[in-house]
Amino acid sequence: MTHCVRRRASPARREQYVQASWPRVPPGSASVLPRQRFRVGSSLLSKRSNSCCDRRLTSSRIAITYGTIGLSDARAAFPPPAALEAFLARAPEDHPWRRATVRAYAVPASWTGEWVATPPRNHVCHVWRSRIPIVEKACTEQVPLAAALGHPPCDGYLVAPGINDWVGNVSVETSVDNLALLASRLGAPTWIAAPTHATDAAIQERGRALRNALAARGMLTGIDPPPLPLARDGVHLLEPGSAALAALWLAALRSRP
Repeated sequence: MTHCVRRRASPARREQYVQASWPRVPPGSASVLPRQRFRVGSSLLSKRSNSCCDRRLTSSRIAITYGTIGLSDARAAFPPPAALEAFLARAPEDHPWRRATVRAYAVPASWTGEWVATPPRNHVCHVWRSRIPIVEKACTEQVPLAAALGHPPCDGYLVAPGINDWVGNVSVETSVDNLALLASRLGAPTWIAAPTHATDAAIQERGRALRNALAARGMLTGIDPPPLPLARDGVHLLEPGSAALAALWLAALRSRP
């Protein structure tokens, strides 16, 4: 999935946006955010600097479910990209991505290969082409999702693998090769994370194997998250988990990949 950081509006308008996007949790209740899955996508981040020009960051997340389980739209009201943007809006003055904007390009059910090697499968096209522009472009032109995404004006990518490759019987080695190829094509610094944990033993084992393979090849440049609160499906994150995930990315973005 890809998030794009865009230029900022005036400080007053920015604060208005941040207040609108900050999570609102009823008193006495837990905040709930969605969890990562094996989908591939990216997100763009654009950051406001103190220099003459705005700087942009592109973050690419592969295999994350940005919505709450049970919703047909993968982009929920307060997904991890929105949480990260809210944190960046309040980051310390010395944070390199302070006030960056985050744009999600999640494509539910997509595999890593559909981002770099083949067009999206018919199922992905049928369900998402009318709702996600890059899916429409990829399906119409029969190109991989990364080719449809092109090179948005961003400064970095965050890539967070999920489980769709495992569902599609894609080997760990192939997943890592696809992630390496994606990072090489994005044209900006790319942080690749380890998968979040799952309660299912087979899924957890696959995630651990992918994490170790990324580390062995020096590609684990993003977050390596601890167990986080999960929904009843044992895969998706609850809102507290998504907020925690964004906080981990906030810290990781202090270092270059």
